Amino acid sequence: MSRDLELGFIGAGNMAEAICRGILGGNVLAAEQILAFDPSAKRQALFRDELNVAPAVDNAELLDRCRTIILAVKPQYMAEALEPVAGKVGADQLVITIAAGISTSWIANLLGPAPLRVVRVMPNTPMLVGAGMS
Repeated sequence: MSRDLELGFIGAGNMAEAICRGILGGNVLAAEQILAFDPSAKRQALFRDELNVAPAVDNAELLDRCRTIILAVKPQYMAEALEPVAGKVGADQLVITIAAGISTSWIANLLGPAPLRVVRVMPNTPMLVGAGMS
């Protein structure tokens, strides 16, 4: 599989949007280096139309194409979002979760097999107005 993109968002809600806007606004990455998936057509359209970030067909495509994955899914939907891609994360990928209350070991066990690189980052709500930190 070809990891041709730097960053993928599984979940394209408000916090993912804030992080993506910061990445784009700070010229950390270009929109062409990012992919996003969300089950909401409205959120997919926002990423496509406002941020110029291509939508992924599904989470599997995103995992196939991106070196770094940000899990920006609400905790209650994390298992549902990740179970279809369990076993598909490569050792060369970095998985970053921003979900509260879910351990990195839980995510690693679900995505397995080990060894996986899973990191938790907890952004704060000022991220939504471009003034936050993690």
